[in-house]
Amino acid sequence: MTDPMWFLIYVALLVLGGFGGLADALENPSAAQGGTWYYTQLVIAHAALMAFVFLFVVPFGVIVARYSATWVAHSWFNHHVLTMLLLAGIPFVAAFGLGIQAVGEQFKDPHHIIGLTVFVGFWFQR
Repeated sequence: MTDPMWFLIYVALLVLGGFGGLADALENPSAAQGGTWYYTQLVIAHAALMAFVFLFVVPFGVIVARYSATWVAHSWFNHHVLTMLLLAGIPFVAAFGLGIQAVGEQFKDPHHIIGLTVFVGFWFQR
């Protein structure tokens, strides 16, 4: 990994991967469960979907909640819930499933525990 672009990708994965778990897994896939190309693809798909949900869709849902109240005063909450369930909920569940598929049902790493907490919080918020 001498190419500067690989270094930038590694740093981004280190930051996004929660305590370096994702970056370590991609750097040394044999250390991860399975240690295969399939595992690496699962992790990349998981990261891409989660990044999409939390960098684009969730902020869009917040904007809908904020400005929908000025456009349609009585149904802003319905617009927000529909946006979050359809645009965020479906890819969020898919990404969570990919994460479970990649690491199994073991929640030992802090990234796994935080992810499970966020997943449960997403569905049980009021």
